[in-house]
Amino acid sequence: MDTTAKANFHWSCKHTWKRSAKNTAWCLLGCAIGDLGTILFFQLTKIPFPVLGIMILAIINGLITSIILETIILMRQSFDFSKAFKTAIGMSFISMISMEVAMNLTDYFLTGGAILTWWVVPIMLNSEILDIGCGRGKILGNLTSKLRLANKPIGIDIEQHKDRDKRIIFNKTDAINYLKKNRKKFDLILLKQTIHFLPLKDIKKLLLLCMNCLNFGGRIAIFTLATSKNEIPTFLKMKKKLSKSLKRDQKILRYINGLYPGSVSKTFSFKVKISREKYVEMIKNRYISTLLHLSSADIFKGISEISRKYNKILNFKDKLICRIFKK
Repeated sequence: MDTTAKANFHWSCKHTWKRSAKNTAWCLLGCAIGDLGTILFFQLTKIPFPVLGIMILAIINGLITSIILETIILMRQSFDFSKAFKTAIGMSFISMISMEVAMNLTDYFLTGGAILTWWVVPIMLNSEILDIGCGRGKILGNLTSKLRLANKPIGIDIEQHKDRDKRIIFNKTDAINYLKKNRKKFDLILLKQTIHFLPLKDIKKLLLLCMNCLNFGGRIAIFTLATSKNEIPTFLKMKKKLSKSLKRDQKILRYINGLYPGSVSKTFSFKVKISREKYVEMIKNRYISTLLHLSSADIFKGISEISRKYNKILNFKDKLICRIFKK
């Protein structure tokens, strides 16, 4: 900045602040073009590349596109190329790096990787979330803390667990009765491994009630276990019940696809590493719905079978299917 510019500049000058704000907005747009463009490229092409590598490339490309765009904008404000480039790469470089790091950290903490997932954006604002079949509410509670949700999510379940999460508003009720009486509108309704408990006619009724309780643009996400090639460690009786349940899930998913042909399907695969001791404890607590109606003797016998059948450390993939509907 030369002597004349210094003499004319004052912190209370509204014109200078407006121009500065515009230039900052262009800088942010330039960062977004390079950053999001890089992530979208890897997401669409499916090229195998480490998440950290994608994010570093995204930051570099975001800086390059931001410098190019801000140089062009400054040249249109009567700067010559040399001064415009020096201003863009000098005075704005630190703020650009800060923006890039913030954008990529936000993307990572929201999606768990370098992924563009548009529906998670409103969750950071003022969204209302309902979890049907929330169990102890641990998943929803962790989501609340991780995303720093403005509103406490609501969880409903027919079982009232003593160790339920305090970060959610819990209601002991069934979904259909709750939604019939409900006057609140939600932005996201989750159904996690719950829908298979219902007969087909009640599934149709439940989804219709969910749709009626959504804000415009809101979403319903139904999570079920993958119906084929499931790797969940089981004992004999558990395996038979799980196999029967998964066959019914296939029928339910076909039925839902017929009701909502425009829905989107996503498959998630999580690598699980857990001690046999901890997994046995989960079986005792009947962590999966197929265990709910087994007798205590069946559970005891199953635990003995798990202890004989599996190593001290269990490694497997937990596969989930998610159907997403938009209002």
